[in-house]
Amino acid sequence: MSHFSGSQSYDIERQQQQEIDEEKGIPTKQTTIVTEEPAEAERPEVRPAHRVHYGTAVVDVLIALLPLYFVVFAILAYVRNDTLANSFRNMAIMRMSKLNPTLFPIVFTLIVAKFLKACANWRLERGATVGLIQHLLGSRSLVSSVITPVKLRTTTFLVPLLILMWVLNPIGGQTSLRVVTTESNHTLVNTPFHYLDMASSVHSMQSLGDGQATELIKVDFNTALASPSSAKNGSQDSYMNLQIPMLEALQTSSIPDADGWFTTMGSQFTGVVAAIADALNVPKQAPQLLYSSLMGIPITRGSVPAASTAVANNDSSEAKLSQIKEDLFGPNVVSTQSVFNFETSYMYADCSIKRSPGTPPTVNYGNWLNATKDNWGNSSGSTVSNTMGMTIAYNSLHNYNSTQARRIGFESWRGLPADRATMTWDVELSEAWCNLTTTYLEVQAYCSNDVNCTVAKVRPSKKSHPDSVLTVLDGTSFPITGQGYDTAQDMWDGYGSMLAEKFFGQLINSTAIADTNGLKGPQLLTPLESYFLDPANPYFYATNPTAGVYTIGDELFSTRFTQLLNTFWLNSVVPYTLITGLNVTQDVNDPTVFHTASNDGSVGTSTGQYYIETMVLRCHKAYFSILVVVSILLFFAGLATAYLDATRQGPDVLDDFVNSLRHSPYVHVDQGPSMEDGQEKARRLRQTVIQMGDVKPGDEYGYVAVGTPSEEQPVRRLDHRRYYE
Repeated sequence: MSHFSGSQSYDIERQQQQEIDEEKGIPTKQTTIVTEEPAEAERPEVRPAHRVHYGTAVVDVLIALLPLYFVVFAILAYVRNDTLANSFRNMAIMRMSKLNPTLFPIVFTLIVAKFLKACANWRLERGATVGLIQHLLGSRSLVSSVITPVKLRTTTFLVPLLILMWVLNPIGGQTSLRVVTTESNHTLVNTPFHYLDMASSVHSMQSLGDGQATELIKVDFNTALASPSSAKNGSQDSYMNLQIPMLEALQTSSIPDADGWFTTMGSQFTGVVAAIADALNVPKQAPQLLYSSLMGIPITRGSVPAASTAVANNDSSEAKLSQIKEDLFGPNVVSTQSVFNFETSYMYADCSIKRSPGTPPTVNYGNWLNATKDNWGNSSGSTVSNTMGMTIAYNSLHNYNSTQARRIGFESWRGLPADRATMTWDVELSEAWCNLTTTYLEVQAYCSNDVNCTVAKVRPSKKSHPDSVLTVLDGTSFPITGQGYDTAQDMWDGYGSMLAEKFFGQLINSTAIADTNGLKGPQLLTPLESYFLDPANPYFYATNPTAGVYTIGDELFSTRFTQLLNTFWLNSVVPYTLITGLNVTQDVNDPTVFHTASNDGSVGTSTGQYYIETMVLRCHKAYFSILVVVSILLFFAGLATAYLDATRQGPDVLDDFVNSLRHSPYVHVDQGPSMEDGQEKARRLRQTVIQMGDVKPGDEYGYVAVGTPSEEQPVRRLDHRRYYE
């Protein structure tokens, strides 16, 4: 085998040298070369042309199937569109989408690169220019598809076609990521909301027949006085009850809209909350609100229709799986918002206050304890006193049939030291007179979730109500029929006449404070009086008063007296519900009627809108279409590669460096059969040493080629001082 190869190489070199000598005019010596026929055993290996490469075809088909993964992924995303994002299937789809930008370029490059090489082999067997073959082989990446035609200086239709084909690689990778996302989905559901109905069936003060309730009322009331300013002046009190703004203050400081609504909250919101705020016509800045009470109205949401919230049975395996899923991936419901309207009311005291000289002009330590209505010379009607300088006149003659507002008197005095030796004080008397009326209003409540709520709008009620000169102290909330009473007058005659006396009597004695001697002292105030002067710290100010109540003026006194009256009334009628929340029970006779669980008040029901935000899987159809089309094109490109590789007739001579050694006169190795693939040749010659260098080191000019360095074929390293042909 080696003798045959060496002789052949020698003959070729000699023939080339003779041709050079003839061109130079040098006579050549005619010689007869006798070649020795190789023996039958030394004849080279022969092979037929390839028919079908089954092994290569199977591998190529398997590779061609890889893009179908992205088609399946896209179909799954399309089928699961608008379903809850935290389901097990959808979470798996989302994980697939995160892996896709990594997987897609690998699959794309693998298939397209093999496809271009298969095309080059196919064209090579049928005849093609060197430029075309090199262009195909050199365009197996996006960058090389741009650089290769520049290097080859070729401009054919293949240039934009190959560039466009490779541009699909990053496009497909990004669409595989963006074909599916999680987005918010908002559902609007009509839902019942329950609230404490202040205008209906509040029968009586709990303390009238319950000694335990009396103490609880005092505790609740003092807790309200001592609560932080954020609770007193916030949209909700310390127990998350809804604070009701004072309509009278808004009427003097704001302008209603065309429907009579006064907006009470600003719209510094984003997302769906901003959309809801825009729907409510909420202005950017909220007005400074004054609330009608230090405690709010208990509210709660009723049952949401089952169609909008699929809740599994707690005893089922589905419920357990749902809980596990929520623990792993988060809740189905991301957030909720609520909007609902309801009717309510409160007492309003329109007052004027001044400093009065009072009687007697001076008081000593002995007689100040007896300070009662007798010290109030211009008092009219029934009065109550704490016997320590504070008196309220409540007009016991006012009733359900009165046509004018109830007239309320207020007196507060404190002693100013006149003579410390005789323990005598001058009297500083604050005296106020108020018209007590009822304000009926419609409230629009907005809840950013199931806990945090605020009043968004208020307006005067458009429904029919008792005359505003009447209040709950006149029996306006008594039932006209039922419970043994045929008319409101009968109810008043039998029970209601004592309400005002009991109410003001308990109010005035609700916050008595003692000094070190067990007494208030003539120079001190009760926290009830101190609230008028320092609402933020009434208990501290009570022991350190610096002014009389009259100094705050009519407007502030009216506002703060209104707040005290409504706070104590709320505590008096629903002491349990205020602190425990509105736990609703259905009436046994009428399921449409609800009561508080503690049975200390009536419950109103209003239908509102419940906005449910859930995270759902969203399939984007544009990205879906692009990904499916590109993946299917890749699939067919893979099948085409399998067909071209399977039907290739000749050896694979592209891409393998060893193919450059085929039939080289400077490589003295066994060439093997001509049908040998490049990979087969590389395996066979893997131990052969080759070198690129000067294969004619003895000539005047060197010659650069790849050869096998040996004594027979010297190969010298290139030298920059030498010239080469």
